[in-house]
Amino acid sequence: GGGTQAIELASIYTALGAEVHLVLPTGSVLEQFGDGVRNFLLDAIRRQATVHASVEVVSATDDGDRWHLALSNDSTITVNDVVLAGPRAPAIDTLELNRTAVRLNADGWIETDDAMRTTDPRLLAIGDVVGRGALASTARMQGRVAAETVAGWNSACDAHLVPRVAWLDPPLAWCGHRPHAPEVATRTLAWRDHGAAAGAGATPDGITEIIYEADTGLLLGASTIGAGSPQFIGQL
Repeated sequence: GGGTQAIELASIYTALGAEVHLVLPTGSVLEQFGDGVRNFLLDAIRRQATVHASVEVVSATDDGDRWHLALSNDSTITVNDVVLAGPRAPAIDTLELNRTAVRLNADGWIETDDAMRTTDPRLLAIGDVVGRGALASTARMQGRVAAETVAGWNSACDAHLVPRVAWLDPPLAWCGHRPHAPEVATRTLAWRDHGAAAGAGATPDGITEIIYEADTGLLLGASTIGAGSPQFIGQL
């Protein structure tokens, strides 16, 4: 896999001294990010693990001792363990939602509005079950909005505005919207040219990628990767 969970696990296992093979069916990682961040991260991964890009696992055979993975490029990987890091799914089977008027969206998440109200007027939902960024920081914001909604306040949650961190090596942090449209532009800035990055304790070898409206310059979002990025994202 090439998503956040796959890269986090690869970083953990390499840090523990394991030999890691990362199979990337799409040929890249974290495709929701811009080229600058993805290329920076991919270069870092290649220094830590063996990357198999633009191939898929055709079959997996367990001989009782090791796994033998046949890839679509006719090569074979032999490993002790296999981690399949696919898309997340909500753990809602035990919630007995069939006894409520709660609806699920097309991907299986509980459907809510921006005030965290479900389609059942008695119930609100927050956290991993709503599919709006499965992180504790996002859930805390949603919980605050849900409490304010119950209290009768006019409150709303935009999960894109909550800073998020992927504990990779190097770490990645981001916030804001990441639209892919012709009127949206990106710019990549090296930390060695960044006084703010140095002030936040970031190392000079990282980068920041900002997303903005090309015609107005309105800042829409930002992502930053490198040692110190979890601290630096707060300045963006």
